[in-house]
Amino acid sequence: YELKTKDKIFFAIGGAGENIAFQAVSAWLFFFWSGQGDPTKALIPIGLLGILMGIGRLIEAFDDPLIGHLSDRTKSRWGRRFPYIFLGSPFLALSFFLLWTPVGPFIMPLYFFITLQFFFLTYTLVSAPYEGILPELAKTSEDRVSTSAWRVLFGVIGAAIGLVGSSVLIQNFGFKAMGAILGIATLVSFWISIL
Repeated sequence: YELKTKDKIFFAIGGAGENIAFQAVSAWLFFFWSGQGDPTKALIPIGLLGILMGIGRLIEAFDDPLIGHLSDRTKSRWGRRFPYIFLGSPFLALSFFLLWTPVGPFIMPLYFFITLQFFFLTYTLVSAPYEGILPELAKTSEDRVSTSAWRVLFGVIGAAIGLVGSSVLIQNFGFKAMGAILGIATLVSFWISIL
């Protein structure tokens, strides 16, 4: 069975979703929480922020193989990977939005850490199965290569949205609106790819 070009493109749109959220977090998260260029306005002291982010990445190292293992072993009428992508995408969008909505000062570090872990977990919950599904969809080398090429193209588009689009949104509407808009864009990208 050879994949049709439209099916390759629709699947590859998920590559945009992967990069929209990831690139926006990479570009803006530390800047946002560390006072947006003014350390006296930091939501969390910079040293503590760095420690929390480092611990978060360390914990994420354990999430990745666990989710990969679970999606390899899952049996459902939708297949092994689709349920993770479909059900995880709304939580990924929510976690992305919450990263830009700080709460009261006394619980700020705890809120940041929990929200960051929620984002890392949901990102892996969606992106690992998305990446793992390609060999199951594309049965031939030619289909895998061409589908991957489309995915790279949409990944670049997603990176541009996450890096440049986020900047435009922040300048015009603020961080919270950027979180909502790009969170929805991430969700829509993944749902288009699997539906």
